[in-house]
Amino acid sequence: MSMDFPYPNWKPARLYLVFDLSNTTRDHFFRILDTIKFFSGSMDVLTAFQKADEEMQAATTGGISATDDPLLRELCMVIAFRRNAIRNAGHGEYRSRKVPATLMDLIKFLVEVGPPPVQTEQTKFLREYLNSGEHMLGLPLGVMAALIRHGWSIPPGGEVFPRLCYLRCKDDGDTDEGRRELFDAIASNKVYFTKTNKRSILSYLAQWGKPSMMEYALKTIDLNEFDEGEVVRLLSIASAWNKIDMVEFILDLGRDPNAVVDRHRSNTALHGAVDQRDAEKAKLLLDRGAKMVPDWYGKKTPLARARELDGHDGWRAGEVAALVKIFEDWLTERGLPFDHADEPNIVVVNPEVESDEPKSGEKVKS
Repeated sequence: MSMDFPYPNWKPARLYLVFDLSNTTRDHFFRILDTIKFFSGSMDVLTAFQKADEEMQAATTGGISATDDPLLRELCMVIAFRRNAIRNAGHGEYRSRKVPATLMDLIKFLVEVGPPPVQTEQTKFLREYLNSGEHMLGLPLGVMAALIRHGWSIPPGGEVFPRLCYLRCKDDGDTDEGRRELFDAIASNKVYFTKTNKRSILSYLAQWGKPSMMEYALKTIDLNEFDEGEVVRLLSIASAWNKIDMVEFILDLGRDPNAVVDRHRSNTALHGAVDQRDAEKAKLLLDRGAKMVPDWYGKKTPLARARELDGHDGWRAGEVAALVKIFEDWLTERGLPFDHADEPNIVVVNPEVESDEPKSGEKVKS
């Protein structure tokens, strides 16, 4: 049989598989594959798969089973993932659509039968596909967690896919329970849970996550493991990208809103609020001790930056005007001129202690 992989950049694009099967076994196995490839939306694909598999066991010498045979099971998993991939018309790429629940039941069933068998030359490209991350698109978080937990999805080098890093924390219908399950699966895997990947998880949570998920992650990830500069960056990221509740959560951890990281040439959280045209966030930061610290490159205070936007921001002009007023009122209350600039709290980062990732030539510890 031949198998076309569903991504244009995947090499090889087509894989040829040779089986030493009897005609009876072959016919039954192809019926099993047909239950995966051609099921309708309302069909219980797991039940259909199990029924077809039982029929193959009964009809074949030795009771061959697509569930028990490692290679056949791996093929069924790949076919199920391919069933989820569709072409994004007009762009020459593949994207995901919401995966039918019954197909997910089948994938989770196959995953939980047990860990993957030892990779052979036969299964090399199948395993690389399962480890590529492409098949993760559109999967429920519980299925993602099962793939990681049972060792079916461990990418080379232990890199955490971005969609795992931010734990799908946007409002996409996934529950906090699912996010926690996925986080626990990542945290339980030594290949995944490196210092660099912990940093990535916290950064994505600061950027897109909810405070409840950040709080859950911090029960496992110790902020003392990182230098102060990394923690400062979380506040800057949240201010520039996320909602006010995440900014408030990170401030409650005792973060200094006037800190900047020397090596990253970062700006303060207040500049992030200006870039978002978020007057409410700016007021919160000022109330929690933020000052008029200039940015790194233009040496402009948040007020100067907001005035620069004023009159050039079209439909958001009202939001910019609100920012300007908040900053001017804050300076006036303190008897300070509008061109007043405060000194930043510069946090020096030692690059030698930033990562536990393997250096060139070193192997990843498992």
